[in-house]
Amino acid sequence: MNLLLHAIEEQSAYYGLKLNHDKCHVLAMNGHNCIRFKDGSRMQHVEEAVYFGGFLTKHVNIASEVSNRIASAIATWKSLDIFWKEAQCSTRNKITIYNAIIQSKLLYSLETVEKWLSFHD
Repeated sequence: MNLLLHAIEEQSAYYGLKLNHDKCHVLAMNGHNCIRFKDGSRMQHVEEAVYFGGFLTKHVNIASEVSNRIASAIATWKSLDIFWKEAQCSTRNKITIYNAIIQSKLLYSLETVEKWLSFHD
């Protein structure tokens, strides 16, 4: 992992980019390896991390992640309550807005789950 991290840092530097050490974390599944950046500083170990807007933990809890995303979509739905009831626009436009805002939140969460599951196959 250290070799891969260093290679990423080198390629990033070539293009004038730099990893933000504060946003890089280790979520170790087995063991507690010491991952170091090229400058020698250690990457922080965490119990959970945010990836594509979803929470990842050592203990895969997909049901919890999907439930959190559904709750988030419901909260967004409720925050648009006045719009749904009062907006002077067609049902077709409301459906378009629903698809763009509410449905995309739910589909985005499924993408997160799919990526997380692919790491564990």
